[in-house]
Amino acid sequence: MENKNYMRSANHETIFIGKTGNLGDPIATPGQLDRFTKHGANCVCIHLVEDEDRRLVTEQDLLAGNSTTCN
Repeated sequence: MENKNYMRSANHETIFIGKTGNLGDPIATPGQLDRFTKHGANCVCIHLVEDEDRRLVTEQDLLAGNSTTCN
């Protein structure tokens, strides 16, 4: 039988949604990073969208459909 303990205990919480035109730029301000740490952030999910207008629409759509603690 497969060990499914990880699947039962894993979860994700969306704490911040944002956009950038350059992934080389800092991900957040020092104050935001402190809040991310407080909320136990341990990963970053990226959805690549080349067009700036589409990035803005995508960001707004995600913000409208998700509750975040650090935005």
